[in-house]
Amino acid sequence: MSNKKGFELVFSWIFSLVAGVLIFIFLIYFSYQHTDLFGKRTNLLVREEFDNAFGSLKNTEISTLIELQENITLKFDCIDGKILFGVNNGEKREIPGKIIAAPSVLSGHNFSIKTENFVKPFKIVSFLYIDSDERKINGVSTDPLERAYVYSEDDACIKQMVSERIALVKSSYLDKINYLSSRAKNSNGEPCNYANIKSRVNGLSINNRDSYSDDINNLNEQLIWQGCPALF
Repeated sequence: MSNKKGFELVFSWIFSLVAGVLIFIFLIYFSYQHTDLFGKRTNLLVREEFDNAFGSLKNTEISTLIELQENITLKFDCIDGKILFGVNNGEKREIPGKIIAAPSVLSGHNFSIKTENFVKPFKIVSFLYIDSDERKINGVSTDPLERAYVYSEDDACIKQMVSERIALVKSSYLDKINYLSSRAKNSNGEPCNYANIKSRVNGLSINNRDSYSDDINNLNEQLIWQGCPALF
């Protein structure tokens, strides 16, 4: 009888131990799943808040501040001339219509967002500068492109994207020049000469943007003074 009771005690102890281990594993699994779901939900909510901010700043030059209750890490990647944006370990997606000037990783509780148009001499693109309370940038250049280099810390990515936008804008204005050249007349009834401004627009690049921009502005003013339709 004593052997039987001893066996029952051992069995009961082993059963309790196994049951305890299983319950412990279940609790750890449940905790992990709950934490993971909470993290994903937080990422989605923060992502939505930034998406709304980006959308509201789409066609305006304005600054805004996003204040969060916890430390968040924003992540940016430049792939094939596109900047992808994600929150913590969430999925990264493109923000169309703007060039985001921010480092690859930016952490903090409060994030400042500012948008500014890059005009040389016509609007090329809108830059979206992002900073945080953990990385405050002060005293940067007043030139939008130079400021974008400082904020992004990735000159090659910014240059590629701006160069692509310059090419698109140039193509549009060259089409307009060709149209006006065949039809427009000055105040004396003579054909307007767009050859000089066409040459400058055609040669405009990210490297000569300042000097060519001034030339294009001056030539555009001359066209107006002659009574010709302005290019922009």
